[in-house]
Amino acid sequence: MGFYSPRVIVDEARRCGIQIFGADVQASDVSATADSNGIRLGLATVSGVGENGGAQIVAARGYGLFTSLTDFCQRTRLGRRAVEALILGGAFDGWAIPRRQLVWDLGAAMETIGGPPQLDIVEPGTRPAFPRATDTERLWMEVATTGVTAQGHLVQTVAQTLRAMGGDTDAGAGTLAGKVSSLRTYTTITSTPIPAIAAHSAVAAELSVTR
Repeated sequence: MGFYSPRVIVDEARRCGIQIFGADVQASDVSATADSNGIRLGLATVSGVGENGGAQIVAARGYGLFTSLTDFCQRTRLGRRAVEALILGGAFDGWAIPRRQLVWDLGAAMETIGGPPQLDIVEPGTRPAFPRATDTERLWMEVATTGVTAQGHLVQTVAQTLRAMGGDTDAGAGTLAGKVSSLRTYTTITSTPIPAIAAHSAVAAELSVTR
């Protein structure tokens, strides 16, 4: 997305009142798309999926919506890492099944397409139940697998702590809290390197700090 990271663009869209929807195996295109309700992130944003994997999902979905994780694996033929990233990134949340549960079920689903057998660490025929991820866990999963969060912001998880820290900028200096989106080095006309940190918070779309 050019100079700005996808996270920055998503934050700016949200600041403008545009609703953001995460990548969804049942609804997303390869790239981000816009509709009357907001912006839907594309499947290619998920780590390990890319444009080729996203195209495979869209093509397979053309024969009908996916009915189960096994059905998805059989029809798309994606590798385990890509499917796991889709799960952790929330692309299967529409099924209302905990993400950890789907990660556990992934082993059996991959076996149907020739993947390695699951480890016998539980009694055969049993299926352990996993709780849903907390909001903080969900955000970290999405950032780790897509680089962005459709709902919420990581800074919000420590907002109370940051407010308690306070700050005093009367002296011309203060404390900046946020998440670093990129670190670049620019060169002046005199060949002097200048590092620049691009950071964004839950309320600011982009803030560049140079030193």
